[in-house]
Amino acid sequence: MRSMRTFFAVVALGVLLSSAVVQTSHAQVMKKGSSILDVGLGLGYALSPFVTYEYGITDKVGPGYIGVGGSASLAFWSGGTAFSIGPEANYHFDFGTFPPKNLDLYLGLGIYYYNWFGNTSNYIPIDWSGHIGGRYFFTDKFGITLRLGGGINGAGGRVGLSIKL
Repeated sequence: MRSMRTFFAVVALGVLLSSAVVQTSHAQVMKKGSSILDVGLGLGYALSPFVTYEYGITDKVGPGYIGVGGSASLAFWSGGTAFSIGPEANYHFDFGTFPPKNLDLYLGLGIYYYNWFGNTSNYIPIDWSGHIGGRYFFTDKFGITLRLGGGINGAGGRVGLSIKL
């Protein structure tokens, strides 16, 4: 788990440093005032339906925008069920003409409360997650989402539908 967290930190630092010189602008999926709802399935050690809401809170900061929101998921596996919920913050990249206006690439962090139901031993009901993700919109309102990351709230990855509100 620690090596995965280190990997995401290195990727985030590399992307931020390599993009620091690009400052042009174009239409961006996530920007100040944008609202996006994601629903789908988490794929990892358990099947995990999820819902995520995000709201853009800043004008452009460096090469992108900041969005905040929350996420909730269930995880089902042979040992029981887990529920998690918590706030998230994402940094959405805008490198000028890349990514295209219908593609949203981001890095994020979340902290989650979770509750295990089933065969569990001692656990701490708080977990955090680093993630990297993207959304591709086929129309002005509908697209798909793919996210990779760790933590109970999406261990492995997520795939689903994105809806601009």
